[in-house]
Amino acid sequence: MTVDGPGMRAEQFGEGFRIAGAYPVTQGKFHNRPCPLDARRLCGDDHITSGSSDSPRVRTRGQPANRLGKVIRREQVLVSARLFGGMGPSVGEGKQVTRHTFRRGSLATIIGVALSVSAVPLVAPAHAETATEITVPATMGTTPRTAYLQSAGASGFLEYRSTAEGYGLWWTSYDGSRKPVEGGERLGPRTPGAYGTGSDVVALRTSQGSGGQVLLRNMGTGTTETVAIPADQSYLQTYGHTVLTGTSTGGERTRLFLLRNENGGTVQKPVTGLPDGTVFPFFPKGSASGLLVNYYGPDRVLQYAWVDTETGAATILPPLVANIDTVVGSDYLVSYSASRARVYAQGAYDAPSHEVAFPHNSGDKILGVVGDALVVARRSDSSVWSVSALPFDGSAELPLFKRADPATVVTSDGGLVLAGGESSLDYGIAKVEAGADGLPRARRIVDLPAVPMGIESFDLSGGELTTYESGDGATHLYSRSLATAGTLTAGTRTDRGATQRCGVMAGDYGSCPDLRGTGDGRAVSHDAAGEVSVLDRGQSLPGTVLATGLQDNHGLVDVEGRYAAWRGPSPAGDGLMVADLDTRKVVLTRTGAAGAGASALWGETLWKAAGDGGVTATEVRSGNPITSFRMVGRGCGPGDFQAVGRWVYWSGWCDLPQGSVQKALVYDTRRKTLIAVPTGGEKRLGDGFLVTRDSGSGALTLTDVTSGSAVNRTLAAKAGKWDVDPYTGLVGYVDPASQDIHVLRSGIPATDIAVLGARTEPSVGLVDSSSSWDGTWWLSRPAASWTLVLRNRATGATVRTLSGGAAQDAVHASWNGRTSTGAYVPNGTYSWTLTVAPADRHAASATASGSLKLTGGAAVRRDQIGSDGIGDLVTLTPSGAVAFHPGDGAGKFSTKTSASGWPTSITVVPFGDLNGDRCNDVLVRLGSGALRAYRPGCGKALTTSTPYTTLGTSGWNQYNVLTSPGDITGDGRGDLIARQASTGDIYLYKATSSGKLSARVKIFSKWSGYKKIIGVGDLNGDGYGDLLAQDTSNTLWRYAGTATGGFRARVKVADKWGATYNVVVGAADITGDGRADIVSRDTSGKLWRNNGDGKGSFGPRTEIAAGWQGYKALY
Repeated sequence: MTVDGPGMRAEQFGEGFRIAGAYPVTQGKFHNRPCPLDARRLCGDDHITSGSSDSPRVRTRGQPANRLGKVIRREQVLVSARLFGGMGPSVGEGKQVTRHTFRRGSLATIIGVALSVSAVPLVAPAHAETATEITVPATMGTTPRTAYLQSAGASGFLEYRSTAEGYGLWWTSYDGSRKPVEGGERLGPRTPGAYGTGSDVVALRTSQGSGGQVLLRNMGTGTTETVAIPADQSYLQTYGHTVLTGTSTGGERTRLFLLRNENGGTVQKPVTGLPDGTVFPFFPKGSASGLLVNYYGPDRVLQYAWVDTETGAATILPPLVANIDTVVGSDYLVSYSASRARVYAQGAYDAPSHEVAFPHNSGDKILGVVGDALVVARRSDSSVWSVSALPFDGSAELPLFKRADPATVVTSDGGLVLAGGESSLDYGIAKVEAGADGLPRARRIVDLPAVPMGIESFDLSGGELTTYESGDGATHLYSRSLATAGTLTAGTRTDRGATQRCGVMAGDYGSCPDLRGTGDGRAVSHDAAGEVSVLDRGQSLPGTVLATGLQDNHGLVDVEGRYAAWRGPSPAGDGLMVADLDTRKVVLTRTGAAGAGASALWGETLWKAAGDGGVTATEVRSGNPITSFRMVGRGCGPGDFQAVGRWVYWSGWCDLPQGSVQKALVYDTRRKTLIAVPTGGEKRLGDGFLVTRDSGSGALTLTDVTSGSAVNRTLAAKAGKWDVDPYTGLVGYVDPASQDIHVLRSGIPATDIAVLGARTEPSVGLVDSSSSWDGTWWLSRPAASWTLVLRNRATGATVRTLSGGAAQDAVHASWNGRTSTGAYVPNGTYSWTLTVAPADRHAASATASGSLKLTGGAAVRRDQIGSDGIGDLVTLTPSGAVAFHPGDGAGKFSTKTSASGWPTSITVVPFGDLNGDRCNDVLVRLGSGALRAYRPGCGKALTTSTPYTTLGTSGWNQYNVLTSPGDITGDGRGDLIARQASTGDIYLYKATSSGKLSARVKIFSKWSGYKKIIGVGDLNGDGYGDLLAQDTSNTLWRYAGTATGGFRARVKVADKWGATYNVVVGAADITGDGRADIVSRDTSGKLWRNNGDGKGSFGPRTEIAAGWQGYKALY
């Protein structure tokens, strides 16, 4: 499995992930004393104390620190606005402190329905919200903004950008002009080559998985071309106009192919010249002219070969020419060994064209060749890089950038594009190109502005700020209520009682009680003696004691809403307990291995991180599992574990072959993406962001993960006690010098309203008029209105929209399986999307989505069995057995349902719902010439005793073709097409509302020249049935049906088609994409499928079965 994100990649590592390229991995031990697994803020110097004045001084952001500012009363608030965004420095290693050891986690409890909960918009830009703050200025970050460069060509370069308009791929010309890439909206960074390499061509996948197409867009000329990927191949990379694909066997990539668009079609060439049994473990490197392929031969020794993109021929390279450090440029290869870099012209590997001494430190990189010099990146420490050039003539090293990002892309004209500058204040994306003297010169293309530093927090939950504050020889508990709608303001500071003197601000009196807000106005205090007290809103100390059996200030895991979790003794043994704070009773107990590991609460969910890297979610009241996934590999132990909404944070140490390695990751449960974040320090997880306090400097750094990658910015140079409010997105902290309390909006668009849980049915059967599909969705905040949209998953068409007004805490909706006009919707799978507008109309809406299976609705064409909306195939054996073969939705057929006893002289016509019972009927012509309409019912076999209606007692043997194209009269009922054998004339029989057929109407004459006439349903997407006709020269024609009982003029579909087919059937949609497909049998008994394209034609054939020659007929 691979997870991509800006500046990172996640590769499969054991059963977990190895994150590379995101942040330097910190190795070593925790600072100071070890942090207990369940401690929140009891490590090192992390204490909850603060001092304050009744008349604090407040200055606006940007006011010099030596200006004291205006004196205001504590009740007043001075608000300044600030725009936040960008990246700040990564946080160094530090002791692990868990504020809420898995601070907060959410997952709706859904049974049988896939539910995803999201804020609207799904991903907001980093600068979307103008953040406000109460007091305190900030400084500029020192880490440059990251440029996510993807490729470069002759006219410009491709980058990933997150802007106020959204995120996606942008093309920047070398004159500095930028434009979004059409089709690249909302696409994130990928591994090198995924979007193209070595030219102005940007490669965009039109679908995921095997097969599909790649759109090649030339950003220089504006032209496009499409390369189709065979169904058995997977897309890998693009080099110039050449698409690289591969096939795998047994989990290993065993073949590579080069695909190009030539004369409007796709031509592929296999990579040749490598030994049998070769496997390709890693992505190649390359340029428009060739690829450096790494492979394992039969001896399982890693080797390298150069593959010409024109021919596909591979040239095996010696280790001196190619190794793991080799860099590929537009027309060269650079390899490194024995402190020397060797430059080879592509195709000339007998001797290097240049050789340069390159003694380097571990981590230094060769970036490429520009003009007459080698360009290299040197790393002075784990985060600062410089870039310079080593001339081929041996002259002095030429500095290019004092600070740079070594993530470089090579241009097609011999240059490099990278981000660099003098410092974060003078930084941008530059092109390194040869000057008149042949030496590299850097030319700035666009600036990357420095990132404002900003935001962070202590106990701040649900807009309630609660603190223990020491002074005047005593320690008191105080609370302030914050108004967060509109202008941010703080209410009056309320004294909630004295506690035993604690804190270090007025002497070392030890740690104050661990204090945690529940988000609903309550607070839980846990002191050094192990006593856990619950304070209701406004209640003073000591509060109400919660019996936990704890003996010291360790063991309290998390509190959230109505629940508190701790690890301690129980009647069943030591384990994890969750108590209801309303009743003070334990509602969930986990002992032994089930109770081990870091845990956290969010909503009705208990989250747990196991020692093997696995994460599980359990519904608190029932104890039922909700979900599980793996964040890291085995050998990794969690030290900190938190969750807020859809976000899960994990940090800990992993025992790897290279030693003990610290990791920190955020997992997005909605997108199922893993994001590497800075390690070290104390962490608090918010809604879409992570805040880190450096344990040494006290600096607060916010890591925005909403884009799917880690984007850092500094909130404060130094903070004392702090917290993040996961409900409002606020960050609060104490200035350790003045003890002023600062509260800031995080700048990350908060999910002001969310769907916390849902109860929906996975399926509904419309048995009678009272049948309905029902759903209930619980909300985090009151809603002004809601809308529920139901769509046919196959076609995407909206079938029903339900809506309602204000909802205080839940939305209840019921759907009867019909459209707004009262018509039954077709059987099949439907998606539902609930959109809830918040009572605060300035905030984002919330959405929830899922799916359901509907049966008992209107019958779908050729869906004879299963009522799943997928077409089925009918067969007749030489022994007289008629069988329904249900389509599996993936283009094949599953276990048949059959009945014997039929005469082999019959002709079967799958017809549709003739009598209005919402089950498809079948026409059967007997050998006597009689025609009957059988009504097998939904999902039942067609037997000789199935009820039927006689449509004609004789005369139907005059027709040598009987087929139903679907509805061609516009009444929603299927119709019958018949060809008279003697004349070739074509007749239409309309279905009537009485369940019979109308008198015939001739619509064509002399169609004897067609050897096959097939009713195929709606091929072109206009809602009416169509015919395919194959003539004696094997030309295939399409006749598009109309609503008036006729067909339009024929259109050629294919030449020399189906000469070996003895049966062609319009099987309806058997792939689940809502488009009519066809199935054919050839003379060898193989069964083939052609996928309909919804535009009147179909794609290449795919073999789906063999051995079908034993059937007398297929219908």
